[in-house]
Amino acid sequence: MQWSAGENAGFTTGKPWIEVCQNYKRINAEEEIDDPRSVWAYYHRLIQLRKKMPLISRGDIHFIDTGCEKVIAYLRCLEKERLLV
Repeated sequence: MQWSAGENAGFTTGKPWIEVCQNYKRINAEEEIDDPRSVWAYYHRLIQLRKKMPLISRGDIHFIDTGCEKVIAYLRCLEKERLLV
């Protein structure tokens, strides 16, 4: 991912050792941060949720047999909280 629309896609002020992608002026991290529908924004929201809900990362995990090999389901448990995924 290019960093910005700036010179050399924001990687360096010197001469890059490989050519930067031609689309760096419209596809770059700086643009993603300002777009609420971007992949960056999506992951930012997920990280905030993970920080807000310790259950997501610290809870015990119990896999559930769904009867379908294409579906994964599990239950996260932490103290009195439960989360079905």
